[in-house]
Amino acid sequence: MPYSKVTLPNAKLESIFAHSKQPVFIVGPNLKVIYANSHAVNLTGKTKLTTKHCYEVFHADGKQPVNCPWRQSKRYTDKNCLLKNGKNANPCQIDAVPIKDSHGKVIGALHMVEVTTELVRLAEELLESNKELQLLNELHATLSQSLNLEEILNGALKRLIEWANFKAAAVFLADDDFLEMKAHQGLSAGFVKNMKRLPMGQGLSGVAAIRKKIVTSEDAQQDLRTRTTIMAKEEIKGVIALPIIAKDKMLGVLTLGSNETCKFNQREIKLLSSIADQMAVVIENAQLHAQTIVLSRTDSLTGLYNSRYFEEILQKQISWAKRKSAPFALLLLDMDNLKSINDFYGHDSGDLLLRKFSRVLEDSLRDTDYMARYGGDEFVALLPESDEKEARVVAEKLRKKIASTRIFGFDLKPLMTTSIGIAVFPKSASTMISLVKAADIAMYRSKQQGKNQICLFEPSLLPEIHFDAERLRRIAHNADLNAIQTLITAVDLKDRFTGVHSSEVSRLAVFLAQRLGLDSKEMEHLRIAALLHDVGKIGIGDQILLKPHKLTQKEFAEIRKHPQLGVSILKFSKDFKKALPVVLHHHERWDGKGYPYGLSGEKIPLLARIISIADAFEAMTSDRPYRKAMSKRKALSQLWKFSNRQFDPELVQAFTSVVKDLDKAKATPVLLKV
Repeated sequence: MPYSKVTLPNAKLESIFAHSKQPVFIVGPNLKVIYANSHAVNLTGKTKLTTKHCYEVFHADGKQPVNCPWRQSKRYTDKNCLLKNGKNANPCQIDAVPIKDSHGKVIGALHMVEVTTELVRLAEELLESNKELQLLNELHATLSQSLNLEEILNGALKRLIEWANFKAAAVFLADDDFLEMKAHQGLSAGFVKNMKRLPMGQGLSGVAAIRKKIVTSEDAQQDLRTRTTIMAKEEIKGVIALPIIAKDKMLGVLTLGSNETCKFNQREIKLLSSIADQMAVVIENAQLHAQTIVLSRTDSLTGLYNSRYFEEILQKQISWAKRKSAPFALLLLDMDNLKSINDFYGHDSGDLLLRKFSRVLEDSLRDTDYMARYGGDEFVALLPESDEKEARVVAEKLRKKIASTRIFGFDLKPLMTTSIGIAVFPKSASTMISLVKAADIAMYRSKQQGKNQICLFEPSLLPEIHFDAERLRRIAHNADLNAIQTLITAVDLKDRFTGVHSSEVSRLAVFLAQRLGLDSKEMEHLRIAALLHDVGKIGIGDQILLKPHKLTQKEFAEIRKHPQLGVSILKFSKDFKKALPVVLHHHERWDGKGYPYGLSGEKIPLLARIISIADAFEAMTSDRPYRKAMSKRKALSQLWKFSNRQFDPELVQAFTSVVKDLDKAKATPVLLKV
């Protein structure tokens, strides 16, 4: 109710101020309130208005302001007033205007109160808006920091729960007719397990996905759409599910839950919608990125992995197998007679058979196996933790299944057959290049035996492939380093105990050259020469090269020929001119007792002296047919023992510091790929 103690002449105060939304009061000559509308009464209380002076009600210091209309007879604004009502005290602003009679005499003062609770509300709203903007910025930063979708979505949900006091949150991604939970926070393991994959249309998330509209529930415990035992155990009540949409495509659903019943207001819904829109952009980008990665790893014709990505997998498998001391098998499959099929039926038919061949592989191998199209008509399969026996069983199963496959529209006779080569890590080879080459040699042998065959790699296969002098000469005439790599690998494959010997010698030699300050051209000549230093061993028989006991004098004389054999292979190519003296003299000794020419001291080419040390050290620290590997410490002591006799003493000293530094840093040099 309004309060009025006196009535001013000719003033119908109630009719004027009753409907004002602003608190209004009038002060009489004694500085006491003579009228207040209902808003003013509610703010201050009637008792104060009737007993107190106005300045005692509205001013904290209880004093009449100097610019009061009763003093100045003019309008004034006081922004430092304090309106008290019980325990509440609200800052306020008062605009005061003097009321004068027809003679200009002040007979009252009209006060209009702008309670700062409204200003506070606006300030709080601004503060809340700033907090929301800060949240959006933080979420944008979180969602933009990576393309690992699960990681960034979980980070965003965690921040969202902290900000909004939700109990739990989840993001579901659309997967055909289902929603797959991709990220979650605040949910029990049992709930996640049961809700990991939802049919479209089930639950609030499923409904939001189907309708592409926001769906809410004030109390999920009572909502027929969500009232389940698992929801009751989770104690989730208020729920909101927001569809995540990009370019009208439904990508998923953002679902949040509170442990209290709640009705989401438009401000909250608008904010959460903005967050869902942010997630849509991130999810779309991540999915496009994932598709790009898949395309870069996949053969476009067959849908299998391509050779580049398969080699990444193979390298990781080798590293894992070395740590676990576990075997694995590599199968190289060549589709027989594809050229004839293309010529006779056309390339479309050939492509059809390649796709069919791929499906047989996928259907026949385990989920833990890897397969890829390795070349035009070559396929490769990796069988983790499989030995020779298991690999043979799988290969035979594949061979029979491929041969029995019938293609509609073609003759009933077997149209597809395959020749398969098998290499087993680490028995066949211990490096990626050598392992693939071993499988390739075995596959080549299968073809030599009449196709549609299986062959397991053995070192004895190499002579059977006929690396005769004429073939070596042809290879060398057309040689680049990739062609010679075939010979290097063949040497390593012949001796399963050396494996990566050539590349390891090259690695150590380059480190020593760096320590000596050789220029980049010399280091490149050294690197190539070190890779090629044992290429002449391709002409040494297995009975000598793989002999597990001490060589006879006659056998050692054969071994001593390999530097000259290497030169005879490489001399036809001008690209290896710089490597020839290094390959020829890498077994010379500092004291002149080496071979083939008995050079001594600095008459031996520097690069050959470097390789001599790297070669000896690598041989001593590797298992051999006749002994186990030495420790690095013992190998270094042997180098020092024969320093100034077999090895250049200054180089031994430099090499010792290289090995110690490598051990300390566990470093691997960055070498150009062969």
